[in-house]
Amino acid sequence: MDPAAPPTAPLSPAAERRWTLGILAFLLALLWVDLPGTLLTDPDETRYAEISREMLESGDFVTPTQNGAHYFDKPPLLYWVEAGSMALLGTNDFAARLPSRMATLGTAVLVLLALGGPGAAGEGLRAVLLLLSAPLVLALGRANNTDGVLSFALTAAFLCVRGFLLAS
Repeated sequence: MDPAAPPTAPLSPAAERRWTLGILAFLLALLWVDLPGTLLTDPDETRYAEISREMLESGDFVTPTQNGAHYFDKPPLLYWVEAGSMALLGTNDFAARLPSRMATLGTAVLVLLALGGPGAAGEGLRAVLLLLSAPLVLALGRANNTDGVLSFALTAAFLCVRGFLLAS
C-alpha cells in the first residue's frame, strides 16, 4: 500500500447495500441462465433425469427405475420434484435442473430469513452473498443432482433446531 495515497472513504450503508444487491443479482443470473444448447452431460445428471422421466411415464412414484431396473441408490425426493417439474415444463434439460436451482435459491432464502431478513443490518444479505459466491454451491446449484435438495433440507432442519434451542 502506498503511504502517499489518500485514504479511501468507506462506503455508505446505502452504497454498500446497492453493491451487495448488484453482486447478488449477478450470482442469481449465473445460477439461472444457461447458454443455448446446454445439455445434461454429467452421468449423474442424465441418470437422475431418466429416473424421473420413467417415474412420470409409468406413473409409479414408489419404485424408481432406470432403464426398467430398480434404482434404490438415492432417496426419491429429487426424483419426485423433478418429475413434477417435467410434468409442468416438459422433459427437457431446464425442467430436469429446475429442482436443484429452486433448492439452492430456497437455501439462500432460509439463510436470509434466519439472519433477520433483507431489512436487517445487512447480515442476511452478506451471508447469502457468501453462500452463493462459493464456487461449489454455485456449480452444484446449477446441476441436476441430489446435493441442492439435500442442502435445503439440512439447512431447514438445522434452522428448526436452532429456533427450538433459542426458544427454550
